Amino acid sequence: MDKKKLFICEELVVNKSFFKEVENDLTCSICNGLLVDPILCVECENPFCSTCIGEWIKKNNSCVMKCQKPFKSKSINRLNKNMMEKVILKCNFCNAELNLLTFPAHLSICEDNNTTIDCPFCKDCKIIKQVLISSSI
Repeated sequence: MDKKKLFICEELVVNKSFFKEVENDLTCSICNGLLVDPILCVECENPFCSTCIGEWIKKNNSCVMKCQKPFKSKSINRLNKNMMEKVILKCNFCNAELNLLTFPAHLSICEDNNTTIDCPFCKDCKIIKQVLISSSI
C-alpha cells in the first residue's frame, strides 16, 4: 500500500520569524513543503520528505540534487531535529499548536476525528465524527 503524502505549507507556521531563519533547512527540495518524516542524502546532506524521495528513487536512483552517485539516505541529525522542534504549527482542525516533529502524527488522528458526516439520527445535518464517537461511549 502506498504511503499517503502529507504536504505541510508554511501558512500553518505560528512563529514565522524563527521559521524564516531556518526555512531552507526545513523545506523539502522536491515538494517545497515543510519536511515530513525527513531523511538526508548521505552525499550532499540535503533533507527530503521520506515519501517524496521514495517516489523520486522509484523513477531514478540518484539524488535530486545530482550527487552523481546512487542515492543513500541517513537519519536527520540532532541540529535538524532541534530546529523542527522549535517550529510551531497550528492545526487547522482543532487549533492545537504543535511542533513540526509531532504535527504529522497529530494531524492524522485529528483529521480523522474531525471529519464531518451525515447525522445518523436526523439525516438532515452534518456533525463532527469526533462528537459522535465521544457521545456514544
